[in-house]
Amino acid sequence: MLFYIFLKEEKNLLIQLKEKSGKDLIIDCSLNILPLKSIKFIETFQRNSNYCFVIIIPLGMKHSYPSEWVVVPTKKEALDFIAFEQMPVSYTHLRAHETKA
Repeated sequence: MLFYIFLKEEKNLLIQLKEKSGKDLIIDCSLNILPLKSIKFIETFQRNSNYCFVIIIPLGMKHSYPSEWVVVPTKKEALDFIAFEQMPVSYTHLRAHETKA
């Protein structure tokens, strides 16, 4: 399941997150950038819940975020990332990785 938020106001964001917890999350900050503190909280929550988290921001601002975060400039790229992460991996593929170690 996926939850997409087009951010208009930060104050409503935490309410929306509580209502929709337990889903992969895309937050569109293309017009309104969240404070880094808020994004860190959300990223930690999603990671600890084992759900994807993607942030949409203008391309020129990507350098402002940690490199391990998934930051993309468009909704299409965010949706593509979530879809790719949800693809099932075959048992044979997993065994191949185990035997390489």
